[in-house]
Amino acid sequence: WAAQRIGSDPVAAARLEFLEALNGLPTSVCGDLPRRLEQTRSLRDLWHLRPSVHGLLARHLGQAEAECRLAELNRHFPSSSRTRPRA
Repeated sequence: WAAQRIGSDPVAAARLEFLEALNGLPTSVCGDLPRRLEQTRSLRDLWHLRPSVHGLLARHLGQAEAECRLAELNRHFPSSSRTRPRA
């Protein structure tokens, strides 16, 4: 049931993928980022957390892995407006 609700809500789906991007990191290094991700209400909110996600991943898993994971997350944002998502 929860998966169905997420599937119909693009923000919830993106939020879940942002949280999943942190897989492999110890909870102790994530700080309050998971909580901040869970509290997002729009794609714009998630867009503004991208640098935090990228920085954390790059520090702990390497730049290449951070770029790879962020490339997957970027599909949630309009390609015509990479600097300012509409939602």
